[in-house]
Amino acid sequence: MKLVEKVRQLADKKGCTLGQLALSWVHHQGDDVFPIPGTKHIPYLEENIAAFNVKLSKQELAEIEKSVPHDQVRFLVRSGAEFSHDQVWFLVMIRCAV
Repeated sequence: MKLVEKVRQLADKKGCTLGQLALSWVHHQGDDVFPIPGTKHIPYLEENIAAFNVKLSKQELAEIEKSVPHDQVRFLVRSGAEFSHDQVWFLVMIRCAV
C-alpha cells in the first residue's frame, strides 16, 4: 500500500514504529489534541508511551499530510482492505483526526 509505505519510510528514519509515528502526528495537531489509544497488552502500552518521544518537524508533518491525503484514507478505511497491525494504527489515527 503506497500511502502507508511512504510514511513507513519516515518512521524508519525516525527510529519508531508506524503506530508511534501516527500517535506523534496526532499529538502534534495542537495543544488541545491528545491521543488516547486503548490497549490490553503492556508491550503496546509501552510502545504508545514511547510515541511521546517522537518529535516531528513542520517539514515532517507536512510530508505526512502530503503522503496521506485524507480523502484516500476515508476510501481505504471504508473499502475493507486488509492491513497489518501498524497500518491499521496509522490509518485509524489519521482517520480520527479527519
